[in-house]
Amino acid sequence: PKHYSVLDMFFSTVGCHPTRCDEFEKNDPDHYLMELLNLAENNKGKVVAIGECGLDFDRLQFCPKDTQLKYFEKQFELSEQTKLPMFLHCRNSHAEFLDIMRRNRDRCVGGVVHSFDGTKEAAAALMDLGLYIGFNGCQILEIMSAVRDEDPLELANTLYNNTIKIFFPDM
Repeated sequence: PKHYSVLDMFFSTVGCHPTRCDEFEKNDPDHYLMELLNLAENNKGKVVAIGECGLDFDRLQFCPKDTQLKYFEKQFELSEQTKLPMFLHCRNSHAEFLDIMRRNRDRCVGGVVHSFDGTKEAAAALMDLGLYIGFNGCQILEIMSAVRDEDPLELANTLYNNTIKIFFPDM
């Protein structure tokens, strides 16, 4: 039988989060992009996507809008060269995000827009591009508590306790 180490269970993405895109401009943007590409290429099989990249207009205090727009688009080069899907970030930036995705969709093999916070129309537009939509746990909790007309904290405790029972039955 084949033996696996703990490291066999870990995978990664390579990219620059929108709130960190100013890192491109600390030295040479092309060199920074090349370092990301080398990291992805030198770790094939472990790097499974390009990202997390995209736009986050709720956190402009960390990186200005124009910088985010410029380097989100630049990172399509990574997906295009590695043939890896993209792990995408879109917060309070749906119009600009869709515009960039439409212009560059043929440069990536696909992707998932995680922690989606847009409208059903925005979700439909992304899915029409062949992208997947992801929701985070906080969003799901808010939706479930609203639908079930329950206190979010009480529902969170129930979910936590049930998860512990399933995954850690001896606790």
